[in-house]
Amino acid sequence: MAYLQKRTVKGTDYWSLVESKRINGKPTPVTIEYFGNSKAFAEKLMDSRNENKLLKSYAHGETHALMKIAEVLNIEDILDNSLKHRKRSNMKRSKSLLLIALQSVCNPGSKRKFQTWIESTSLPYDYSISSDALSCDHFWKQMDGITEDDIARAEDAIMQKIFALYDFGLEKVALDYTNYYTYISSNNDKCDIAKRGRNKQKRHDLKQYPLALITTKESGLPPLFLYI
Repeated sequence: MAYLQKRTVKGTDYWSLVESKRINGKPTPVTIEYFGNSKAFAEKLMDSRNENKLLKSYAHGETHALMKIAEVLNIEDILDNSLKHRKRSNMKRSKSLLLIALQSVCNPGSKRKFQTWIESTSLPYDYSISSDALSCDHFWKQMDGITEDDIARAEDAIMQKIFALYDFGLEKVALDYTNYYTYISSNNDKCDIAKRGRNKQKRHDLKQYPLALITTKESGLPPLFLYI
């Protein structure tokens, strides 16, 4: 991933576009383009040839890394094989559920906030995702009809893939419990997992669900989550 690098020489800042590459086994910054000092860099940005261009910054690192992990684990293929096929707005159910998971990791919150969040990332450009179609209604309809057996089947397949790829030692594991509040409506009687209770975030006005996290002693990585 490319990034801007600033070098200060005798009090003057010089800018370059740099990308980290592994050379002879070591991460090494490689200059893609040199912009010169701050004045030259500003003039390049304000050049008349670019006066009609709009520059905007997008979040990229965490979403890109998570999508690459999902590709290694074949998450979409596993969901396709575990759930009934459904497509809305030219998007498969598996892709929709993967994007929901990304939001939960990177920007936890209501599905009403999803479209605003995804438009602030590089996902629509990297994966040809139409953010206009990613409404709250889209996700609820994509999730509709999924049973607990479907979820359990997908979870088992994902765990088998993880254990096949990585050498997790299960001789010693650590277990921890915690509670998370949700944005599930108090009047929503379709979900029987989230219940009223107390949580560390002091959001006792919201429904919550308990979660158990199991990690291995050697790596400290969480190979398993359990809803309880």
